[in-house]
Amino acid sequence: MASEVDPLDVVLGVFKSMKQSSLLTLLASVCREDERTLELIAKQLMATSNDVGEAASITIKSEPGESKKDVKLEPAESKVDDQDDAKGAGRRKRKRADYDILCYQTCGGCEKQFDVTKNNNTACTFHSGIVRPILTLAVKKTGENQDDFNTLIKKTRAFGTSGHNSLEANMLKRHKAEADLIKEHPEVARWDCCYRFPSSTGCKMQRHMVKEL
Repeated sequence: MASEVDPLDVVLGVFKSMKQSSLLTLLASVCREDERTLELIAKQLMATSNDVGEAASITIKSEPGESKKDVKLEPAESKVDDQDDAKGAGRRKRKRADYDILCYQTCGGCEKQFDVTKNNNTACTFHSGIVRPILTLAVKKTGENQDDFNTLIKKTRAFGTSGHNSLEANMLKRHKAEADLIKEHPEVARWDCCYRFPSSTGCKMQRHMVKEL
């Protein structure tokens, strides 16, 4: 006797084979036809201000020093079919009125997706600095030419203005030299905020901050 096929598995299989645009069109159509489905999806993907508390007002500015208003994300309103009467549309709008925040956001600190309803003071771990080389950790590789090794270190040490080069131009050259050194000698790479390895867990902890688009 053949085992019964789970309808959910069949549907999920179809979803995986569909283009994203087709899947969104189907989802929008189902939501317009069935308010219960719409409410269920809204509860899963949207949150209210009461759900997140202060998290709703935490944002990160896209430009340093630029003053921006806190982001207030509104739910996308589905277009109502011409056949829908005004009363039905009104009910749908009132039911969704409290859902004014996207539940899943991208953090401007760690760049990870997070659930705003589970945001807390230790949710986001990140490094506040950049990865730079510590020259004293550099070790000449077996077979590496000593002059090439010395030149690589010397280029990384170079700093300050010289000739007609501006400070900015020299900084760019130094950053490139540092990147070249790290590529050839990854053992020298450390976060300059805590001197830990590049793959280490962030040394700072805070609430996730919603990244402005």
